[in-house]
Amino acid sequence: VASAGNDNTNDPVFPGSYPAGFADPVAYPDLYQGVIAVAAHSFNHCKASFSNYGTWVSISAPGDNIFSTLPTYMFTNGGFEWWSGTSMAAPHVSGAAALAWARNTGAVNSQIRSQVVNQNSSPLNTLVRGNTSWPNERSNFERDDDFHILETQYNKVCDNKGGIWGY
Repeated sequence: VASAGNDNTNDPVFPGSYPAGFADPVAYPDLYQGVIAVAAHSFNHCKASFSNYGTWVSISAPGDNIFSTLPTYMFTNGGFEWWSGTSMAAPHVSGAAALAWARNTGAVNSQIRSQVVNQNSSPLNTLVRGNTSWPNERSNFERDDDFHILETQYNKVCDNKGGIWGY
């Protein structure tokens, strides 16, 4: 799981997108199945102004104004502060991957990636692409939705009416 970068670009090149740029199947056909590139969205599920984006991004997660712990040398508010960045979004997806692995202990990396990216992304209220919420650049990634990993049966019972998006 790798942060997509905070340069507001769709270019998956070093240094801003390293190592998330390896999720680009065109540039790295042998590597992309081992990388989950995470973009950041804000409370309204729109792209965070700083987040990198593009067809190489695997999934989006909350990354704008996230209450987080800080190293001891940075304590300003008792060890906690509101921060933004794709580095704040990636832990959400790392948690989803850990949940998927806990439920599928025999799975390999590519299977966990597939479950997190394809089966975990919310099918409801898909990301709007059209330069108002997200750039319209032919990407097809969606939001992180851990509910689909934890309680897959509710997708059928509730007719896809449930979801937890992190906000």
